[in-house]
Amino acid sequence: MNTKKILPEARRQGAEFIHISTHKSVIDFSRFSSYRKLLRTASWIFHFIANTRSHIRNTHEFTSLEFENARNYLIRESQRNSFLDEMRALENNHLFQRNQNFDLIPFFKMDLYV
Repeated sequence: MNTKKILPEARRQGAEFIHISTHKSVIDFSRFSSYRKLLRTASWIFHFIANTRSHIRNTHEFTSLEFENARNYLIRESQRNSFLDEMRALENNHLFQRNQNFDLIPFFKMDLYV
């Protein structure tokens, strides 16, 4: 019998990789009693982030563009919380099963799920 012993250091080592993706929103929507407060808080957060990334500080009040960016973020997060499977299917160009009650064809428009 020809039995070869394989030394432990000569054995092939298998590599495994596991990636788990979770998404948690930065802002907890349930903590706000009104949409206006939620929108202003999101605007402040984006204003703060922009100030920390730039050497030039913006001390002005919010612009309409900052409010619009905050609003779009809130819409995206709300959609992601409600329609995660559908959004992933759209991002990967896969068809998903439609609801018989609604004859709508969803699509992305400027990073928003329409």
